[in-house]
Amino acid sequence: MKAQVKRFKRFKPATGEVQRKVTYRLYPTAGQKAAMWDMKGAHMRLYNAFLEQRRLAWRLQGISLGKKEQSADLTRLRQEDSEIRALNAQSCQVTLNRVDLAFQAFFRRVKADEEPGYPRFKTFNRFSGWGYKTHGDGWTLMPGENGKHGKLRLSGVGNIRMRGGMRDEGTPKTCEIMHRHGKWYVSVTINCKPVPGRGYGAVGFDWGIEHFLTVERDDGSFEDIDNPRWLRSNEAKLKDLYRSRDAKTKFSRGWRFVNRQIAKLHSKIARQRKDWHHKLSARLVNETGAMFTETLTIQNMSKRPKPKPGEKPGKWLPNGAAAKSGLNKSILDGAPAQFLSYVRYKAANAGITMGEAPTRTLKP
Repeated sequence: MKAQVKRFKRFKPATGEVQRKVTYRLYPTAGQKAAMWDMKGAHMRLYNAFLEQRRLAWRLQGISLGKKEQSADLTRLRQEDSEIRALNAQSCQVTLNRVDLAFQAFFRRVKADEEPGYPRFKTFNRFSGWGYKTHGDGWTLMPGENGKHGKLRLSGVGNIRMRGGMRDEGTPKTCEIMHRHGKWYVSVTINCKPVPGRGYGAVGFDWGIEHFLTVERDDGSFEDIDNPRWLRSNEAKLKDLYRSRDAKTKFSRGWRFVNRQIAKLHSKIARQRKDWHHKLSARLVNETGAMFTETLTIQNMSKRPKPKPGEKPGKWLPNGAAAKSGLNKSILDGAPAQFLSYVRYKAANAGITMGEAPTRTLKP
């Protein structure tokens, strides 16, 4: 492992303040829920209005509107529309920024000759929520003792009970209000100071399917960390739910009920995976002074195999798509990219060296 250190791209440890995200579960009252539903609906309509304005400007006049032009239109819209005027001004700017980011991503994909995926209008169920810029302008975080639980004050809603806690104490900067699977959350971006790590020595780890990680330490010892396979372990339940949903009339009361059960199970799997990734990444960072691994390109790893044309037109040869589909499911079930992102920011926060190298340089 020591001979290969020069091949790694190093990520510098954080020296000044770093940004972290903290997610709290919100528990609004019935009246607060009604106000939050109204806000979500207003922001959804604002998002769709900005999107429609850009589409029409290009289709009818050949003009590509930008954030600057639409920001001026937002000022006029707030003067004319009482529903939009009731929203916090900075939160409206955040919604406009989301439209702008969607178009930036669209143009980036076009330039890279990828499948463009033009920005789509949002339905109420597909619109996740809205955001705020500056702490104290429309929102105030009031955490309890040691940064745990407490209340969130939203303008036009009131003080909302919340549960959760900060791993690192810091200053709140921005926040996003989200509604997922029938539950409300707030994701707060905080500025905090790095906390020096307590570990020593160096480790290298390799991601896999059978074992989630194989860890090699500088003393020559190895550790295999089993893959929990959260999705695979719940696959039978999901199949039963999907069969039950398919047997019901689409959009009927029973169909909607089963659909909610499916969403809840997927949400539970995601939470279990996220919690395990956080705990494992924290353990590795606390035990070492330097970390090295391979650079993962999950998008390429989980691509579908290309079709193999046969000798006759319209005929196709077996290309292993069925086997690759199962492998892709196992890759995405482990979510290695999410885990690696947790390791990166925890390593930066602890002030330890983090290095990554392309797989081909490590496994020629």
